[in-house]
Amino acid sequence: MRNFVVKITVLAMLIVLCLWQIITLWFGDMSSHNFLVKRDSTHGRVLAAPKAIWVNIGKLAYKIDGSRNEYSTLINEQKHVIEGAVKNGKIKTDETLTYESLLGMPGILYEYDLEIGIQELVGTGIDKLAEDIGVRQVFIDMSSYNDAKVNLYLVGNEISSIYKTTLYKKIDAHQKILEKFNNPEITGGLMGYQPSITSDKKQYIRDNSFLPLNTKERPLEYEILTIHNPIEEKEGEDKLELLESYVNSFFANPLLKQVDMREDGSIIFSENMRAIVKYEPAGTLEFNITSANRETKLNAVQRLNKVMEFIESCSGIPDFLKEGIYLTQIMQQGEEYTYKFSYKYKGFGVHLTKKVKEELGIDQILEITIKNNQVVSGKWSVLDIEPAEEPGLLKGKLLKEYGAVIDQVFERYVQDKNEIDQLDIVQCRYIIDMTKGKSHLNWIVLYKNNWYYP
Repeated sequence: MRNFVVKITVLAMLIVLCLWQIITLWFGDMSSHNFLVKRDSTHGRVLAAPKAIWVNIGKLAYKIDGSRNEYSTLINEQKHVIEGAVKNGKIKTDETLTYESLLGMPGILYEYDLEIGIQELVGTGIDKLAEDIGVRQVFIDMSSYNDAKVNLYLVGNEISSIYKTTLYKKIDAHQKILEKFNNPEITGGLMGYQPSITSDKKQYIRDNSFLPLNTKERPLEYEILTIHNPIEEKEGEDKLELLESYVNSFFANPLLKQVDMREDGSIIFSENMRAIVKYEPAGTLEFNITSANRETKLNAVQRLNKVMEFIESCSGIPDFLKEGIYLTQIMQQGEEYTYKFSYKYKGFGVHLTKKVKEELGIDQILEITIKNNQVVSGKWSVLDIEPAEEPGLLKGKLLKEYGAVIDQVFERYVQDKNEIDQLDIVQCRYIIDMTKGKSHLNWIVLYKNNWYYP
């Protein structure tokens, strides 16, 4: 009789446990979100992608296309180089080297859109690093590689601030890339770039910009992009079904979420006010998590790791956007940190005009906010940015040379050329000036916080 009671008790406990697991599976853990999405490990992640990688060949540079296989191989090898340099040797200021001289060396230059700490670059804390150095550019000098020596240069916001360290390490990927771009048979069909600091216009440009050496006889060819909102191309149930594939991962139980369709075309999804996701027909998705925030504090590396983990796992962020974003700004307000990202297509930045930013209600193409150890809000574009498919529109040609662009800026926007401050940025970018249509590669100039499109 006693054995029978014990068996019944154990069986009852197992039934209760099974019921609890079923309820958890269907209704989710109400203290967390994105439970339907597999989370990736943060180990080995490259947290801050460069906006550009340049192969420098004696004051002439070639851009590494972000879609090429070499791109990820170089970044991973660069990460190990920095880790090894910091762990094995001291990083000291090099007061004898100028930035212009640096670009006269053969090597690989990694260019970032903001100054960021070494620890955030490699994605982990470094115990031997007494002081985290702010880095805007990383240059790996390959001139002494045959002697099994690699010089690593770290450049801050001010290009006069250059740090150097030396290590003895094989970095085969960097050497192979350098050898490849020293081959005239390969570079003969590529566009070369002139560092502005070594050009005949260096007095007009602050710091350095890489300027394509295009001419009318040899234009810079590019893919014309098309911009459109795939959600607005659907109607009725098809539209709602597509939207739900974007937003369901924000809710503990997607089946119980409320849907509020507004007259202006916006759609709000919510779950007992714990999570709110808003779609705007202009082409954005925005979310806020209002549940209680954990009090655990994170350091800079952990915060960025958390943000990148969220981006990778979030089904609401288009895959093409995940592959092309690079960090451009970090803003702090109290305990909240907002990470803003720009987007590049095949190595060229994608620029949103002021008009488009106002229409979308965003400052950058992707913005994520974290408080303590929880991502609490975000907003991004859901517009598709892809190559045009119409015959004859696949390729565009940029004819205007950098010298003519600089002269044109002076003539149009500056009264006295001799009293002008230096231009902050002179680059080629894809310009998005409408939320539906074509995007072309063109020159863009930043001067006194204003963008110009000569």
